[in-house]
Amino acid sequence: MKKNLLFSIAILLAFVAGSLFSSRQNNLEAQTNFTDDDVINMVATSPQFSTVLADVEAYTGAWKAVTFDTKNAYGIWRVYFSSANDDQVGWADVNPQNGKIYSWDVYIPATDAQKEVAIPILKEYLGNHPDMLELLPNPAQYEFYVDYDGWNNHWGVYIAADEYALWVTVEFENGGSPTGLENPELTGIYFPDLPDYDQWLQDTQAKAVNIAFANPDIGAALRGNTWTTQSERVEGDIWSVAFFVDDNLVVTATVDLATEEVIEVVTP
Repeated sequence: MKKNLLFSIAILLAFVAGSLFSSRQNNLEAQTNFTDDDVINMVATSPQFSTVLADVEAYTGAWKAVTFDTKNAYGIWRVYFSSANDDQVGWADVNPQNGKIYSWDVYIPATDAQKEVAIPILKEYLGNHPDMLELLPNPAQYEFYVDYDGWNNHWGVYIAADEYALWVTVEFENGGSPTGLENPELTGIYFPDLPDYDQWLQDTQAKAVNIAFANPDIGAALRGNTWTTQSERVEGDIWSVAFFVDDNLVVTATVDLATEEVIEVVTP
């Protein structure tokens, strides 16, 4: 009796698994009945995209789209939109079988004309902002290069102040599109000329080695040999530089990068 029960359960499970597999196969087959134009039109006429694409068409003359069937388990197609001049506009994940858009993001590019409108507003605002005046006495005297970041709904401003160049971000209260330019707020100040950590470390180590090697005692200890170095930060601008010949420590120098002087030379 127990064996018969187990056998019946096994048959039932196999039937359920087969039904689920068949259902999934049917869903996958059903989603191939849609053409690319069907899917693009479905998303383009949705509330998420219809207004945005109308604005893009007004700004740039047209919009374009591509799509593909991801063939994943949920019947999802991915759609990408761009403007007539190939600026990204947005993307969406849609199941055309049920007509539902599950996820999307929208980017509205700014036209050259809209940038020209924004520049004097941004110059006026940033030229009088106390945080900016702490860094540059007169920010508005420099060239401003601007672009609208539709993914984050803010304007990016590059202030071309030579070695004091800055990149700042400004959000407007109604800044969901490039035409919203009311009540600006400074949201970020960035320093584009700063090196990353790896570059800083490489440059600083090279400087410490050069200062150390210029010391007469170091030069005398290494003369006629092929050498390698290891350098590390001790504290602040103080660095230690060790010189090796054939993996043997020959001499160590303690260097002050601020004064570019060798503080101490030690031989083992």
